[in-house]
Amino acid sequence: MLIKLKNRRGDFAVTLVVILALVLVGIALFSFSAANKAYSATISNPNRIDNVYLQEDNTKFYLTNSLEDAYIETFYECVSDDFCFTVSEKNADKILVFDKVWNEDEKFNEKFKENFGKRIGNYNLGSLKLENIKLSFSGNKITAIIENIDMKAEIADENVDNIDYKTNIESSIDVDELGLNSIKDISDSWEKCRILSELEKGKCYRENLGNYGGSVELVRKDNNGNVLSGGEADKQIAQAYTIVNLKSKDKFFIDKEGNLIYSNIEIKFVDRIITK
Repeated sequence: MLIKLKNRRGDFAVTLVVILALVLVGIALFSFSAANKAYSATISNPNRIDNVYLQEDNTKFYLTNSLEDAYIETFYECVSDDFCFTVSEKNADKILVFDKVWNEDEKFNEKFKENFGKRIGNYNLGSLKLENIKLSFSGNKITAIIENIDMKAEIADENVDNIDYKTNIESSIDVDELGLNSIKDISDSWEKCRILSELEKGKCYRENLGNYGGSVELVRKDNNGNVLSGGEADKQIAQAYTIVNLKSKDKFFIDKEGNLIYSNIEIKFVDRIITK
């Protein structure tokens, strides 16, 4: 009898454990079902999520496009208007004389921000405003970041209010990959190449500035400012200098005096004045 009594108690304990396990499983299933229903009720149409991701991709595309266009525009203005070469002057032939290091990153970056602001403004999107975008400049890389952007604001659907999707969007460009060496690259190359002979100099610029083709011209003038030919006597030479003409290998769309043209970007400068 004692043995049977112990077995009954054991059976009761096992039964109780099984019942408790079933109750816990039931509670878990109910919670999952309730949560799943709530989620389904919140996002009943998967296409809405696709729209959010599409807006994210579009915003990143707009950022990248604006960065590229703004850099090309700023670089062209820099070399055509000479606004970032204020340390240098032009000679009698109106050619820029490169006699000091060009270290005008601050001016270039400020002009870039101005042009970038105009570019993103063309998309007319609330999230794409210059004050919402953090720009950073590091070497030849420019990065734009929009932090904590709420993508639902870009969906014209009043029923999507329950989707709360916030993210950071980052885009960057590399000037070298864009097909243009930076102004600093050009300045660094000048320091390396200017002391070389005419033949070596052209090769030096081309090797250091891979995105450009380059030619070098030696100019000699007499006391009256007339250009002398190579066969004329050296005693007639009053001044001599080398002109470097750099031309981008790639072509770009450029706004030139109100007209959109597809062209290479060129920069010409005197890199060395030769004295006897």
